[in-house]
Amino acid sequence: KVLTLTNNGLVKLNGIPDQIDGVISNGAAANSSVEYYGSGNLAPGDLAWGTDYKNLIINKPVEFDTDISLTASSITGSGPLTVTDAASLSLNCASVTIEGNQTYEGNLILVPTGKVTTLESTGTGSQILLKGNVSTTNTSSLTVNSKLVIGNNGGSGINVGLPLTVNDDVTFYSDNTLSAFTASGLGGK
Repeated sequence: KVLTLTNNGLVKLNGIPDQIDGVISNGAAANSSVEYYGSGNLAPGDLAWGTDYKNLIINKPVEFDTDISLTASSITGSGPLTVTDAASLSLNCASVTIEGNQTYEGNLILVPTGKVTTLESTGTGSQILLKGNVSTTNTSSLTVNSKLVIGNNGGSGINVGLPLTVNDDVTFYSDNTLSAFTASGLGGK
């Protein structure tokens, strides 16, 4: 176990609870990053660094099944990323780029004031699924640079309570409420 650690580069963790026991901090370096790797799903209790990052890299599947708040300049990785319907994710982050699907069954709450949060799923056939409500605690907006599915196929609709810009195909299911919607390059349904 590490007792004191200031990160000015890259710290790699395998996501074991209580892996770090002591004082941790993000250093002044802009490239200060924490990477989680290995097999098995990464759950909120496995975030040994806590919930405050400069750059968060997740190279293992993620399944958040309890409420969590994350702060980072960016979140990248090889996913997939799932927030179950039993959880909500409060996100203070400029971008989330995951190789694989991003599925938000629970609520997604954007925290940054007056900023745009960008979601992007890379990889063949990957997409972003918004199945829970999307809201902001401030004047944030959301940009999606991937195929997007809004709502639940055969389920109830969702509420997207912030400006949403989509730069790819969109599929709408159910009765959804969008407060402000801009789309470009649509070939969707």
